[in-house]
Amino acid sequence: MSSRLRRILGAIAAAGCLTASAGAVGAEGLRTIDTPGVGHIVFGPIDGEKSISNGLGTILRTVHSRFGDRPQIGRLFRARTSDSVAAFFTMTPKFNAPAPIAGMVIVCKPAGQDAAAALLYDDADRFQKSVPTLLKMLGEAWHPAGGGGERDGAPAPGASGIQAGKAAPLNTVVFSDRSGSVGLPEGWQVTLAVRGGVRAAGPNGEQVLLGVLIRNIVDPTNPRALASLRTLNPTRQPILAVPYGRDLVDTWRALSQQIHHMSNTPVPTIKVLTRQDLPPGPLGTPGVLLQAEIDNNDGTGPQIASLRIGTIRPGALGAWTFCIDSVIVPKPLEEKERETVKAIIASWRQDGAVIQKQTDVEKDKIHKIGDDVTKRIDRTHKLEDIHNDTIRNQWDNEDKYSKGFQNYQFDRAVVQDNELQGHATTSSSLAALLVEGNPTRFQYVNTQDYLKGIDY
Repeated sequence: MSSRLRRILGAIAAAGCLTASAGAVGAEGLRTIDTPGVGHIVFGPIDGEKSISNGLGTILRTVHSRFGDRPQIGRLFRARTSDSVAAFFTMTPKFNAPAPIAGMVIVCKPAGQDAAAALLYDDADRFQKSVPTLLKMLGEAWHPAGGGGERDGAPAPGASGIQAGKAAPLNTVVFSDRSGSVGLPEGWQVTLAVRGGVRAAGPNGEQVLLGVLIRNIVDPTNPRALASLRTLNPTRQPILAVPYGRDLVDTWRALSQQIHHMSNTPVPTIKVLTRQDLPPGPLGTPGVLLQAEIDNNDGTGPQIASLRIGTIRPGALGAWTFCIDSVIVPKPLEEKERETVKAIIASWRQDGAVIQKQTDVEKDKIHKIGDDVTKRIDRTHKLEDIHNDTIRNQWDNEDKYSKGFQNYQFDRAVVQDNELQGHATTSSSLAALLVEGNPTRFQYVNTQDYLKGIDY
């Protein structure tokens, strides 16, 4: 769950009632904000609903009646210190929308008051990009009665029960390959930066990973990937091997385990706290938002991690890529470091031109490797064909001579009829009469000339 969504849930629950500062009132008594190119928001109190579950049912029925189809709901998640829940959904409308949509529903139920709800949605292919703007608009339009709420990017006092610390001053660090930059506080350092992605570490065990790609993962069930191993890994270094397409959280666990085994460090214990499955993005692959508690089993204690994970499909060589953005903070520092890591994330910049040049170089290398692999596979197939032909010919000759030996033992011979263009196996005496009586028409067939399926 994003920090903005968490603050909105907390502020709504603490407010107890809602007033709208923008939008038109619809027939259901809910208010609507329509912003072409950004998305749509429907929000307001739900009169008479005294529980979150009933409020959720009401807003989902509203979605159903508005679009004529039942929304497909993902996993529910809840703000830690509030009576608020939210869930993503997808659906294919029968009316009121020209294309599939994706969205989010939010329901809160303050103690002693009616439930309130919000619906955010947009075209499915752009909802992931528009949802931050929709959440910001909701936070600005959905103020508690008498003021308060989220203003100037800060939560209302007491809204979430947590007062996060102020962000530390940042110093801009340009990546060594010039593909991007990031702002880091004193004591932090970049531990990896390549092709616009960065991994940075803080002095107390904090970690921020942005745009990090774990490449060349081998799918052991993919013949193409296995065939490419000799070229991709000529020195037989340890590789990451996980089947492509399995559950993303299981994949993350498997990769984490293998990476720690390779580095001879303890395998961490991972406890997933919340999970939200995301609809497919521009590349057509789904993603997952996670909050997890991680213990590296190194004596440093548990950490809280917020992650977004996904994949890039296998390429020409059969290998695939795991994508990860994450913030990892020691559990005791979670509140104190919250604003600082948010500032770090907001400072991240990528240089598209540099990344494209690097990508072009990598593509050329991959194409060359792909050509080499294809040629090697073709050569292997030709050698296999020659070997198989040799074996088949050997077995064939053995069968012929075995049959010839049987004919000798049982006093038989194979005769060819030149007039009828056929072979026949007969007794040696009859064969001699035919060949000696009409040598132009009949003749003996040598063992190496036997026909398969006729003579043997």
